[in-house]
Amino acid sequence: MDKQKLIRFEIPTDDIHIKPYDGFYIGLPNNDKQYLRDMLKKYHEDIDDYDGMWNESDYDWRIKNGDIFGCTIKDDKIISFTWSGNKITKVWDKNGCPVYNTPSFKDGVDTEEIDYSNVRGYIYGYNVWVEPEYRGNRHLNIGLHFAKNLGKLGYKKIIWDVEIWNTPMIMWSLSRNGFKGKIIDLLG
Repeated sequence: MDKQKLIRFEIPTDDIHIKPYDGFYIGLPNNDKQYLRDMLKKYHEDIDDYDGMWNESDYDWRIKNGDIFGCTIKDDKIISFTWSGNKITKVWDKNGCPVYNTPSFKDGVDTEEIDYSNVRGYIYGYNVWVEPEYRGNRHLNIGLHFAKNLGKLGYKKIIWDVEIWNTPMIMWSLSRNGFKGKIIDLLG
């Protein structure tokens, strides 16, 4: 198995300029799990070969363990989501893709513990997804809204690993109109 090569970014939360969007949420709107179920179905259809896919029980486990879920709602459905946490277990699936904090996934190899719980102001970001028709839409950008809101929660920096094939996310991470991040490591 060849692991995906990753680029680790450090993203500041204090220089995010985006107009507020009423459809952005930390957590699920009214804790309504139907939003989650509908989104997971769409997510599974879009990312069909990812054997480390998280599910509703993983959502519950992550929330119970202090991870933060952010989502964007449009037309009464989740169109994008992302996660952050301070203690992350990362493993690799049979396709060489990273799998984060997914206890339902039992076949991972090369476990890595990522711990930012003792690094003041830092949090680790993972699992970003946007419905295909909304990719590239700055007004609805889940990453920008999430980063801005993590800043309001006291986090100064987000550490994010991006697969090297994901050119749009890499460009967005470095862009002056995006995250204004910097590369801090090359992994894999």
